[in-house]
Formats: sequence, C-alpha cells, structure tokens
Amino acid sequence: MLRTGPPGRATILAGLLAVSVACGYLDKVSSPNELAVVRFVVSPPVVDPGQSAVLTWKVDGADQVEIDPGVGAVAAAGSKTVTREATTRFELTARSGTDAVAASVELRVRGTLPSPSPAPSPSPSPSPSPSPSPSPNPSPTPSPSPTPDPSPDPSPTPSPSPSPTPTPAPACGAPAGPAGTCDVSIAKPNPLPEGECIEVIAVEVGQVCPASVGVPRSVRFVVSAQTSRTNLSWRRSSASSDVLSPSTGAVASQGTTEVQLQDTVLDSSVTFEIVDGSGLPLLALTLRNY
Repeated sequence: MLRTGPPGRATILAGLLAVSVACGYLDKVSSPNELAVVRFVVSPPVVDPGQSAVLTWKVDGADQVEIDPGVGAVAAAGSKTVTREATTRFELTARSGTDAVAASVELRVRGTLPSPSPAPSPSPSPSPSPSPSPSPNPSPTPSPSPTPDPSPDPSPTPSPSPSPTPTPAPACGAPAGPAGTCDVSIAKPNPLPEGECIEVIAVEVGQVCPASVGVPRSVRFVVSAQTSRTNLSWRRSSASSDVLSPSTGAVASQGTTEVQLQDTVLDSSVTFEIVDGSGLPLLALTLRNY
C-alpha cells in the first residue's frame, strides 16, 4: 500500500516498483533455486531457566541444512522445541553443492550467560623419582662462632589498602545480531551512568533482504533496559523516510519490551531510536533494507 504524499510521490514509487519487477529483482529474491535463509527465529527470545522455546526456519535451494548446537540435520523448513539452562546462540548452516550460507539467533535465559566451551583437562605431570640419600661424611671439628653484631629493629610493614568493590555490571543481555539476511547495527549516542544499561537483544524481519521499495513488511525487536531514566519510548529517526505503523510506542525502564510494527520500505535503511522523556536518544537501531 502506498501512502499519499506531495504531488508526484505516488508516481515515483510506482515507477520504482515497475523497474524492480522488470529487471527481475523480485524474481531473484523469491526464486526457490537460490540458496538463501528465508527465516530463522526463536520464540520467545527470552525465557526463564528450564522454559522451552521454539526454533522456526525456512531455507530455499539447499541440499543440506544443519542447526547447532544440539539439533543437527533438519529439513529445509520446520520448527523445533528446545530447552536450555543457559543463554545459547543457535547457528543454522545451509549448503548446496560447494555453496553455503549461515544465520544465527540467540535464546537468552534470564540470569545466565552463554555457556563456555569446556577446556581440555590438563595431563598429570609424572612424579619425580626420589634422589638417593648421600652418604654421611665425618663431621669436621667445629670452629668457635664469632659473636654476632646486634641487629637493628625491623621497620614495620605497612598494611595494604583494601581494594574497592567493583560495581556489578547491569544484566541487559547481548546485542542482537543480523535479522536473517538483513544487516543490523546498534549505536548508543548518549551513554547511561555506570550500573545502568539499555540494549536491543533480538530483531526479526518478516521478509528477506534486499527488500523492494514500497513493499510493506513486519518488523519485531525486543528492548531490554535497567535504567533510572523515565518515560522511555521508541520512534523512527528523523533521518529515515520509511513509513511505520504504529510510528511510536512506550518502552519499560526496567525489564524487556517487545515492539511489533509494519514498515513500508522507502529507503536503503531505517533507524529506530529509544529516547527518554526529554527526547534524548539513548540507543539507535539501524536495519539495512537493501
């Protein structure tokens, strides 16, 4: 659906769409013979320990599809219920002949960090063989010991000053990676005080990139915040021209907020801002359209 704007804007968008179709651009994006990860998401992206989540994927043009860790070989499209006790990043790898593509999503488990790879156990060192005891030598006749000089009193050793206890880092989670085939970048133009944080921990896009001008698509992202700033909200950056519905919404200062919207593509990228009650941008999420 095209929005009405200044005279001539609808005509320009219609022309752009016509050029895209005429050049085969839409056929190339949707061709089933092209190796591409169409969708790879986890829902919900944030769970409690022991709670299950569902991986969903769709791949075009692949001979083999694998998901690690712990899932293995799968069909080109499907879903899988997974349960993890620690935050886990799932990697999907699709192959067709000598070609391969990959995508990843992160399932965040509250109060945990990604599980580290186990380190190899060290090999035990062999015990040294005992040295033979030397044969006793006859004791020499002792010489008279000289009278020692009196030693000066030792200087008192100063007590070390206690190290300050470090402030624990806030637990907002790791920043989101690429949204399928769409590049994602996150910037923080105005840093928060020590002990506070705000982060976008998941991004999903309902259409593969590159996206065509004038095509609407669904966008979902999750904001995690631990801050004393109040009246947080999200909005489209004034430097972006995409049409959003809704165009703004509230964000919780403590905990996670899930944002779902419809984005009509009009530019090569779109930027969403998280701002405080005074309108000061705290985080900028940029999604590359094409």
